[in-house]
Amino acid sequence: MLAWQEVDSPAIEATIPALRLREIRRDVDKEHKVRYRIYRSEQPIGSLAGLRPIAEVPPLSCWNIDYYGDPRPADPALRYVIEEGKGPVPPGTGLWAHNPAQAGRAYYAVTLAIDGRENTALGSGNVLAAPVAETVGQGVPVLQRIEKPKEWQYVRNPTLYYYVRWESPPNCAVQGKPIDYVVGIPPKPAKPAPVGIHLHCWGGSLNGGYGWWYGGDNGHLLVASNQIPYDWWTGYHEKLWAGPAKEAAWKAGVVRPYSQVRMLSFLDWVATRWDVGLKATHVAGSSMGGSGAPMFAIRYPERIAWAVAWVGVHIPAKSPTFKGSYANSYGPPEWGVKFESISRVVFVVFQQEVIVLRG
Repeated sequence: MLAWQEVDSPAIEATIPALRLREIRRDVDKEHKVRYRIYRSEQPIGSLAGLRPIAEVPPLSCWNIDYYGDPRPADPALRYVIEEGKGPVPPGTGLWAHNPAQAGRAYYAVTLAIDGRENTALGSGNVLAAPVAETVGQGVPVLQRIEKPKEWQYVRNPTLYYYVRWESPPNCAVQGKPIDYVVGIPPKPAKPAPVGIHLHCWGGSLNGGYGWWYGGDNGHLLVASNQIPYDWWTGYHEKLWAGPAKEAAWKAGVVRPYSQVRMLSFLDWVATRWDVGLKATHVAGSSMGGSGAPMFAIRYPERIAWAVAWVGVHIPAKSPTFKGSYANSYGPPEWGVKFESISRVVFVVFQQEVIVLRG
C-alpha cells in the first residue's frame, strides 16, 4: 500500500457529504486531467529511464466513494483506514495498492502528470529510499471500524466488523480495487458458526437489500459486500474497466466470475479469524442478489450448502427489462462473448445453469 500527499487536492475538508464528494469526483477532470503515476523497480529508482508506470491514479483516492451504494443527503463521506487502529487517512492522501506477481523487494516512485505533462523530478519526497518486502497473495482486509447497534437486519445486539480489501486478479479484473465488506456476528454465535453470504439488490449495499440476516437467530454469521460492478453477482468481462466496450476486444476476452471468486476468497479469510463451519455455508439474495444466489450455488456446489433467492432474473437474454444491464457486464448477446475457459457464450451459460437448477 502506497500513500502520498496529493497536490492541490480538490476535496480537502475532513467532513463532506458523500453526495457532494461524488459531484467533485464527477467534475475532477473538467479543468485539468490530474493523474499520479506509480513506478516500480527491483533496483533503487534514480531516474525514470527504462521504467513505465504500472498505474495511473486519479485524485480523491483516499475517499470511500462506493461505501453507501446510493448515498442519502445526510450520509458523510468516509476515508479509508490503511493501518488498523490508526483511523482514516487525512484528506488529500493519495492511495494505491499493488499485488506483486512474485515475492521479493521493490522500490516505488510517484509522479504527477497534468494534462499528460509529467513532472519527472525525483527526490526523497516521491521515491522510496528503502525497498518494500513483498509477498504474493490477495492482501489482508483492513478493519475500518467496529459497530454495535441495538438491532441490525432483525438481529438484536450484533457486532459488525467493516473491512476494505484492495482486490486484484483473480478477485477483480484490475489491480488495487478497494471493495467494502461487513462481517456480522450475532450475540451468541454457533460453534462452529455457519456463514451466510448475502447478496444485495439493485440500489442496495452491504448494509441491506438482501432480505434479512438469514440464520442470524440461530447463531449464523453474516458476510456481505457491495456489488462492484453491477454484474448481478454472476461475472463480468475481464476488459470491463479498460475503456469503452469494443466488440473485437471483448470477443477476444472472456467473462469471469470475479464477484463470486472474491466473496469466497473473503469467506476463506473470515475462517482464519472466527470459528466457522464452512460446510454449512449458504448464500441468499433478493432481486439482483436473487439472480446471483442460485448461480453461486450451482457453480460452487462444493462450497455452498443451500441458497435462498427472491425475484431474481435467471435467463437474462429473455428479460425485456434487465437484458441490457447484463449486457453491460457481458457484452451484447450478438457479440457471442465466451464465459471463462468453457468456450460457451456467456448468455447461454447462465440459461443452462438455471435449467440445471430446475432439474
